[in-house]
Amino acid sequence: MDMAPVVALGTLAALCPVFGLLIWLGRRGMPAGAPDVLVFQHSAWLRLFALCSAFGIPAGIAVLAFFHPPRNESDTWAMLFCFALFAGLSGPLLWEAYAFALVVSEDGLLCRSPWRGQWFIPWREVEEVYYAKQNSYFIIRNTRARKFRVPTMVPGLARFLERCERHLPWAALRNARPGYAQVKRPFPLPVGDEEVRSKWRPRDDARPDRRQGGREEDGYRGGRDDYAP
Repeated sequence: MDMAPVVALGTLAALCPVFGLLIWLGRRGMPAGAPDVLVFQHSAWLRLFALCSAFGIPAGIAVLAFFHPPRNESDTWAMLFCFALFAGLSGPLLWEAYAFALVVSEDGLLCRSPWRGQWFIPWREVEEVYYAKQNSYFIIRNTRARKFRVPTMVPGLARFLERCERHLPWAALRNARPGYAQVKRPFPLPVGDEEVRSKWRPRDDARPDRRQGGREEDGYRGGRDDYAP
């Protein structure tokens, strides 16, 4: 009996639970949306593509091996290499597609990175939001220089920018201007440049460990009065 089809089906049977576990871990603890909470995740199309890559391609290799078994040991090793190759490519894609999330609330930003874990940034600790043209990312940087990257392919980012305009000064968004065009949202106009410069200061003094007179010094000006009416 040719063992190659058995090996192929066994490999497929081993990969499916692994990929299923990745999806479960990625979705576990995923926050739900609410009237005042926005949840940004990768699109359904990307998740579907990741699913097809993770399950469909190995299934296709297994079916091919079943109906057209490898002729020799070299072909069998080539088949196993294909399994490993596509598993190595589709596994990280599946994890990225299902584990990424950005949750925006009135209190701040909950950042769920598939690769760096989860952390919360209060609005007063958001140093700036800027756009990286090289990778098409919006990058959120806090006062401790920690960064969270949001790809522009994530749907609905115009609503994220609207929330940023509500909670952050104009100067914190000025380097995000190229990204506004990518998500088709008009860039907000500031008041006079001199007035903006006089109101804006580095938010290093917004760090919780900086205190004056026995209380936290809030160096963050959270108003929106540096936007043009």
